[in-house]
Amino acid sequence: MMRKFTAVCAALATAASGLLIASTSPASAASTYYACVKKGDGQTTMVKKKTKCKKGWKKVSWSKNGPTGPAGPTGANGPAGPALSVKDGAGGVVGLFMGTWSGLVPGFTVLADGGLWNYGSDGALMGDSSPAFTDPTCATPGIFVRSYPPNPAETARTVARFVPNSLGRLVYRSSNVAAAARAWKVSGQNSAAVLGGNIFVLDSAGNCVYESTVDADDVAAAATLVGLTEVPPPPNHPAPLTVG
Repeated sequence: MMRKFTAVCAALATAASGLLIASTSPASAASTYYACVKKGDGQTTMVKKKTKCKKGWKKVSWSKNGPTGPAGPTGANGPAGPALSVKDGAGGVVGLFMGTWSGLVPGFTVLADGGLWNYGSDGALMGDSSPAFTDPTCATPGIFVRSYPPNPAETARTVARFVPNSLGRLVYRSSNVAAAARAWKVSGQNSAAVLGGNIFVLDSAGNCVYESTVDADDVAAAATLVGLTEVPPPPNHPAPLTVG
């Protein structure tokens, strides 16, 4: 069948240079085609299935679709599709949509200003717990990490999960909804907890208050203060937030 199909293709190519091709049946009416090809010059005449070719002519046939050829090479990757954005009630862009989360106030995780932030569907930037501080003015922020029961190896594994300058953000908000939020990212400047050292936190009103004192169990667990660097938080946005 392949030789027959090739012969017809060659004949059609020859016909394009001036030789005559006569068609006796509409191309759309059959699933298999027949033709007589003159052996000397490739002149081709379409014929019916039962037609016999004259002496010196050869009858060929081919199917409407032809045989399936080999797969072609893989094409180049197309351009990236448009990214989904979270927009506020005024049509402003909050950030790139990164997912949803559930809670008392369900909302979205967005990528904006070089970090990941959680927003409620009401447009408010959501807060986490306060960082830990080693001074009474709450100027040295960190995340206090230790294992229970004391296990230095487990503490080290947990500390290793905090990657410096990653997209994660810690956000603190006081109970005063009008007060500005504060935010931090991991700095990589970690320090070991010191026996007898005090830990302070920001309370719900935003005040720096005493939380606890580093004890022998903390030291036995190789408790570590994962260092943080303060960064500007993004603003609240007018509700409702939608993905588009």
